[in-house]
Amino acid sequence: MLKDKDRIFQNLYNDLGSDIISAQKRGDWVNTKEIISKGRDWIINEVKESQLRGRGGAGFPTGLKWSFAPKEVRSRPHYLVINADGLEKMHLELDGILISIFIMVLEHIFVVKKLHY
Repeated sequence: MLKDKDRIFQNLYNDLGSDIISAQKRGDWVNTKEIISKGRDWIINEVKESQLRGRGGAGFPTGLKWSFAPKEVRSRPHYLVINADGLEKMHLELDGILISIFIMVLEHIFVVKKLHY
């Protein structure tokens, strides 16, 4: 039998609260500060080793994509467009966005999310 702590959607109907304190009680945001403190290269290598891939048509390796990102802000702005149209948990999306900002030295993020399901 699947244990509640192992379920992907632990707050599907938002009955456990959507605030940050409730999210932390469910295990979201637990190691974010520690992960970021390990640095950009460490994170990229971990993601490469995990073989995490994008969910788009090409399934491009995320760690490889992140390794191509500029390491510093220069004369051209850095953008990220996120298709947040899936059913990911809100706080996990925000956690991923925060790490992406750190990795890719982003200035602007555009999040596209449909509000009807």
